[in-house]
Formats: sequence, C-alpha cells, structure tokens
Amino acid sequence: LLIVLANVVLYRVLRALSGSTVPYPVKSAVVLVILLIGTLFYGFSRLTGQDALDTKPLRVALIQGNIDQDVKWSPSFQDKTIAIYDRLTREAAKEGVDLVVWPESAVPFFLQDERFQAEKIKALAREFSTTLIVGSPAHELRNGKTTFLNSAFAISPAGETTGRSDKIHLVPFGEYVPLGKYFPFISKMVVGIGDFSAGERATSLLVGQTQVGTLICAEAVFPEVARDYVRAGARILINITNDAWFGRSSAPYQHLAIVAFRAVETRTPMIRAANTGVTTIIDQNGHIRNMTGLFVEGFRTGEVRPGTGDSFYLQIGDAAALLCVVLTVGIAGLSWVRRKRIT
Repeated sequence: LLIVLANVVLYRVLRALSGSTVPYPVKSAVVLVILLIGTLFYGFSRLTGQDALDTKPLRVALIQGNIDQDVKWSPSFQDKTIAIYDRLTREAAKEGVDLVVWPESAVPFFLQDERFQAEKIKALAREFSTTLIVGSPAHELRNGKTTFLNSAFAISPAGETTGRSDKIHLVPFGEYVPLGKYFPFISKMVVGIGDFSAGERATSLLVGQTQVGTLICAEAVFPEVARDYVRAGARILINITNDAWFGRSSAPYQHLAIVAFRAVETRTPMIRAANTGVTTIIDQNGHIRNMTGLFVEGFRTGEVRPGTGDSFYLQIGDAAALLCVVLTVGIAGLSWVRRKRIT
C-alpha cells in the first residue's frame, strides 16, 4: 500500500510540475509522510522490543556438505556422502549442541529403511546426545500405491526417529509434472523430473520441548507455510535446501533474502542448512548472521532463542492483500459504471 501510494503521489507531483492542470497532491503527500513516519516508528519499536521467549537458548549446528550434483544420487557415492556429514558434524558438535541440522536430501537414500548408513547416523545422535534433523526422501503407501516424498526426519538424542515432516509445496517440473496424472503424455515429454507427492499436513518436529517447523527448499517462498507452522506452535523455523541448481549466480542470495522475510513476518528465528547455497542463522528481526559461502564445505554454530509466536501477520494472514484485491476490483467496477453513465 505504501509503495502504491508513494508512486501515485510522485506521479501527481510530476504532472503538476509539467504544467498540467492537475493540482499538487498536498493532502496525499501529508498522508504518505504520516504513514512512513508511523511505519518507521513501529519498526524501530519492534526491533528494540522483546520477541523471544525467556527460556534457555538452543545451541545449534548447521552443516553444509557441498555434495556435487553429478554424484549426489550415485549409489557408489553414498558412503562418501555420509562420511562427509559425519566428519563435519563431529567438528561442529564437539563443544556440545542441542540440535544438528543437515540439509535437504543430505541422506541420499531412504532413511526409514534402516540401512547400515541409517544406523550410523542414529549412532551419531546418541554419541553427542543431540537431536539431529536430516533431509531424506521418504515413501509411504497411499490407496495401495507407493508414493515418494521429500522429507525431514528428526532423530532424538537416544537415536530414535521421533518425527517426519513432508514437503507440501512441491516445485513444478522439478519434483513433479503438473497434470501428469491426468495427461500422462506430458510426463513423457519431460525427462528427468522427480515423481514426488506432496505432504498431507504441516508437521512440527520436537527438539527437547521446543517445536520446530521445517520448510523444505522452496517452501520458504510461501508465507502461509511458515505462518501455519508458527500458529500450530513452532517457535523456531528451519529451512533445509539445496541451491546448487542455481550455480554461481545471484539466485541463492535472492532465496536467502526471501527466507529472511519469513522470520520477520512471524517474529520467529530461522536456521538454515544448505547443501550449498547459504547456511546461516536469521534472528526474528531478519538479521542474517555468520553466513557460509557458495560451493564450500563447512558448518555454522550459534545460539537461538525460541520466538514468542506473536506478530501482526500471524493474526491477520493475507487479509490485507485480499482487501486490496477487493478494493481494486470495486474501484475498477465503479469507474466502469461511471463511464457507462457518461456515455
């Protein structure tokens, strides 16, 4: 609304300066200045306010394995992949952490099938007495048919799988083919597309007594996903991703900037683990701390205090945007009616 109002005021000022009969928009300019000052005042007051729970912060470790896309899904590279994440986790967790996060599809096999590598991962959680959240594909039966999901698993300090969060918003032509179910020929036209199904519900994972909401890759683009998690009780948000697809471009940083908005909107800290992309911690004010680079192995550690789950956006959701749509349609309709009357 502010952007639209500012552009309208600027347009009318330019029209007035050009010698047009359009008067200077004095009243509109005053309203704009008042709104801008009010917005700045509100912003500064929130930045200096307390938006975190008065509880002990969680010590987190975020792992960036930087597994090359060409070998990421190769069966012959699975042991090497787990060895890389094992080594980085040991380095990050040696001083004690409450939570270790591996990125999207860090485990290149079905963790739920309890293979030997799966036991090694669970043993790592037991050894360091920490909760481990890892990205892994999953499968389940739906209506007698096996479906595949892009998921995150939580492993407790006891080495037990305590929860699974499935990706709900899939990437079209990346993880599934739109309308492929109804028009099979479309799938045949597009080679190399994943055959994933969407998760049926947003499921929070537990880290001790704290609920965390896991947004997998592009899910962080959708404000309503983060909002649903926080309204359901999540006090920390996690984004696991693999931005290697973007190469050395501005896209990984654009993705990161979008993710930061989810933290601000919900007043909830966001921790982010990427295969490569940007692994970092974002506080509830949107401050991005201690980023990794692109296409490097590494990890980031830090303390995260759970958010309060209290923000204006959490209360109203997208009502303001819907109101703008209604007003736009209404004004356009009134304008059309007036023209019809004149003619």
